Amino acid sequence: MTSSRFAVLGLDVGTTGIKAVAYAPDSFRAGATFGHELAKAIIPTPTRRSSTIARPNLERDSGADDVLVDAGGEFLADEMWEASASAIRSVVDQLAANGQRVAGVGVTSMGEAGAPLDAHGRPTHPIIAWFDPRTEPQAQWWSEHLGDERTSAITGIPVRPVFGMMKLLWIKEHEPEAFARTVRWLNMADYAVFRLTGEQATDFCLASRTLVLDLAKRQWSDELLDAIGIARSTLADLVPSGTIIGTVGDDEVTGSTGLAPECPVVLAGHDHVAAAHGLGVTEPGDVLDSIGTAEALFVVTDQPELNGHLSGLSIGQGAHVTPGRTYAMTGLANGGGRIDSVRKELGMDWEAFMDQAVNGGPLSDAITAVIEEIAESGQTALERLVEAVGVDSVRHLVTGGGSRNSVLIERKQARSERALHVMPVTEASCFGAARLAATAVDFAA
Repeated sequence: MTSSRFAVLGLDVGTTGIKAVAYAPDSFRAGATFGHELAKAIIPTPTRRSSTIARPNLERDSGADDVLVDAGGEFLADEMWEASASAIRSVVDQLAANGQRVAGVGVTSMGEAGAPLDAHGRPTHPIIAWFDPRTEPQAQWWSEHLGDERTSAITGIPVRPVFGMMKLLWIKEHEPEAFARTVRWLNMADYAVFRLTGEQATDFCLASRTLVLDLAKRQWSDELLDAIGIARSTLADLVPSGTIIGTVGDDEVTGSTGLAPECPVVLAGHDHVAAAHGLGVTEPGDVLDSIGTAEALFVVTDQPELNGHLSGLSIGQGAHVTPGRTYAMTGLANGGGRIDSVRKELGMDWEAFMDQAVNGGPLSDAITAVIEEIAESGQTALERLVEAVGVDSVRHLVTGGGSRNSVLIERKQARSERALHVMPVTEASCFGAARLAATAVDFAA
């Protein structure tokens, strides 16, 4: 299928927004149309904050890629699905107005939150947000009883409160009745695919963020599951990223999304990793620098390093959505979001802020200082990551909202011996998910 009547849709179930974007087949090939959007919809992620969840007084590395915030947060599975369906419906309607329809859907999501489900596929408990601090005691227990070194030797990641099984252990301890009814744990993209198709599965990429995937063997770790008292059957079957899990066939789903019956649906992994795949960050040494509220730094590797060196540096590893590849990732919680914080403190809109950043003005010293700080901290973290991984040849691609800040990019470039390539794709996670779906339905090379 290569007709201009068809499009491929990427759905990103994200922390702050649920995004659906449609692309034409030629959007996935190098050239002027690369990443071209046909239709887009963004709906704020329906998040419930909890003022009753206090952060335990435990120390954690503030430089890790999984820094927690102080406020608790939860999502309701049905609300997440309704927002996802609404975003999809908006895109489908926009396409229909131009005589186009969706030929395939790729689904990506935030990495560590998951929906606990009963035997009928109904949620047993609210979805605990990845950033929720309530699971710090579970992380401390894990370190004391299972050990950081043994865990990282199996999973490739350090023990941190954010990972999926910490949420399930919290439910087990604090909501035993809900845990007793729980027979399945689905990551956020898995859950969206389940609601679309009725099928349950997870890919190696999202499984990397549960803390119980044997990264070298690409299978669930019976050793870790036995140690934490979680039945292996609670976890979905593992499949490679880009696998067609099922098709849209339920009348209710077609009615709420507008997708045609039998439209194939693909699992596309963790949002950062899907973005890397979409932008061509697929060869060892390729680096993706994603500058949003936080700054995520990602380098492709050909195999995991499981001797504890990277975990000891708070660098996580996982399965890439690109076949045969792994990755190492770290980041800064206080990334480009500091620009908005300073801008608001100064009472400036974006245009005025950037005007003084470029041309100078009475507040330019404060503006320049924050941009310089972000550039220096980001580049320092990147060099530490590259050195730790031990790659010689590095190709540095930049994406995210911060990449549109020309002054920040200039400052980062001044600190780097390598060229920075700013990518034109605005919704890189959706693009990566759609690219995987396009390959699955023979739309992309």
